[in-house]
Amino acid sequence: MIVILAREADAAARLLAVRWGDRAMVLCCADIGQYRTAIAHPRVSDSTLATDERSLAITDIEGVLNLLPAVAPGELRFYPPGEREYQAAEFHALLMYLLAALPCRVINRPTSLSLNGPVFNALGWYHLASRAGIPLAPLETHESHLVPAFESRGAELIEVACLAGRLICESGTIADAYLLALAKESGVDYLVGRFCRRAPTDLRFVAANAVPDARAPWLEQALIKVFSG
Repeated sequence: MIVILAREADAAARLLAVRWGDRAMVLCCADIGQYRTAIAHPRVSDSTLATDERSLAITDIEGVLNLLPAVAPGELRFYPPGEREYQAAEFHALLMYLLAALPCRVINRPTSLSLNGPVFNALGWYHLASRAGIPLAPLETHESHLVPAFESRGAELIEVACLAGRLICESGTIADAYLLALAKESGVDYLVGRFCRRAPTDLRFVAANAVPDARAPWLEQALIKVFSG
């Protein structure tokens, strides 16, 4: 069984599970909080996950597709409003333990910064890209967000994606190698990177995202291969 960990309102995740049939189930925070999920420590293999439709032993999980970088208080409507922020922190800690301890493949495993890997914001990806020796596009701050500076805005944008060390959306440019280097530096299975090309040989890193997008047309078949292999 493949578990798709997602927000309750993530329609794309539920459609993906429908296409995968009996091989997949969607799990959200509401399932964990309201049904008979039991997370064991230190023997995580004794744990059980549950939804309103089924119960699943941890040992029956082939892999986890994690679409949830953090637990938002709004996901926990089954608690009184005054408790939701505290409970979100508790759920986050619980999922961090579970995703880190599972013996199966998890895309992506958590760190202390995010349930989807080592970086939670744009500046963090810039630091990692710099550490991996990848040329960077200039940035400026706009309303507390980092955006490409003026000289990058007219450049061609190139998107590249990798999964389990292999390109699943490639460009045929040096950006492919840059992304694989960034994925290795960050230690994630899944990564999408965006690069700007201002000249034929001038490609620079703009942004990255380690949270899988269930709508991406090139992701589903790649996931099937990874979970089957």
